[in-house]
Amino acid sequence: MGYRHTHSPSLMCGCIKLQFKACNPVMDATPGVADPAIQQIIGELIGSVDALAGTLTDRIVDVELPYLADNAENRRRLYDSGHANLTAILQHLNGSRPLRLESARAGSRTASADFVEFTTESWAIVDRMSDAIATAYRETEHRLVHADAEAHARLVRDLFDARPESPGRTLETLRALRLPEQARFAVLAAETGDPGAAPGTEAARLLRRHHIPSVWDIHTGTHLGLICAPPTSDLDTHLTAVASLFPARVGVSRLFTEPTALPAALTEARLALLCSPPGQPAMVRYDSAPLPLLLIHLPDAARTAAADIFGPLLALPDAARTELLTTLQTWFACDGSTTATARMLHCHRNTILYRLHKIRDLTGRDCDNPAQAAELYLALQTELLLGAREPAPGTSE
Repeated sequence: MGYRHTHSPSLMCGCIKLQFKACNPVMDATPGVADPAIQQIIGELIGSVDALAGTLTDRIVDVELPYLADNAENRRRLYDSGHANLTAILQHLNGSRPLRLESARAGSRTASADFVEFTTESWAIVDRMSDAIATAYRETEHRLVHADAEAHARLVRDLFDARPESPGRTLETLRALRLPEQARFAVLAAETGDPGAAPGTEAARLLRRHHIPSVWDIHTGTHLGLICAPPTSDLDTHLTAVASLFPARVGVSRLFTEPTALPAALTEARLALLCSPPGQPAMVRYDSAPLPLLLIHLPDAARTAAADIFGPLLALPDAARTELLTTLQTWFACDGSTTATARMLHCHRNTILYRLHKIRDLTGRDCDNPAQAAELYLALQTELLLGAREPAPGTSE
């Protein structure tokens, strides 16, 4: 009866187990199997050892070492090892030679070494790929965040470049920034000595704590902020708190409820900022400083009037001129009280009276006369606000 090796999975399994079984390098020779039928089967298997080795290699690759499927050289080494092992086993079974398993051990060591090397390289590749993916993710995230920030900055810049003749664009930009269209709005302008400073970061954070949205930008050395307060919020209190964050002059527009009034409010805030003397931090509301606004709107006329009112006083040496103007400014701040003025300036009351009389002699205007005192006040405010000023926005200069 013939023997077909393709239908002997138990024998193949036995061969695979024998191939990887740990044993002594040389086993004692054993007599071959005496049964003629078995001898015939063994003879047929020896004649088919090439096909058996091929089948064995395929099964080992499929089950144990799939990474060798595309590696012809290593697959060939596995085939040669299996072929030698099968031949040795079958020849041992028919008694023609003792069993030697050095080739099995060598094949096992080669396969194990290949597997370890493959696994190490695989994990190294996984690590490199993971690092590359993480780096690419971070870079992409950074680019997206940067792109979002740039897009937001452009929208804010467009908002603060609003023109009265383009109300529709103002509304579109407001919506793109997700700002409310119905609110109590105010524009705040604050000086900054650092053009690279982040625009209104602390102010925006403070307002956010009170659920008040705002946007900020820097234009020509000035922080600009649009504040959008809910109708029920105490906007005046919040404006005062925000203004205290800026160590310089601050101007605030009138409150408005229509977003299309933004261009006018921007001008108001910038003008209100100029209504306090340079170098003197203060918050000025546009609707609370009529005289400074008049002077800023008409700087040429104001300077001409101040020169006529002060006359020879302006020609005094710097120290003498500054002393008299400081005395006059303090006297007005103290509501015309010479005693309070002397206390503020740390001098005797008679010294204040002497200086006021000197002002009267130089200008022809007496502080005790209300109308003449008003002229002195106008000239003093012009000197404080416009002494060395760049042209104000919207003025005749």
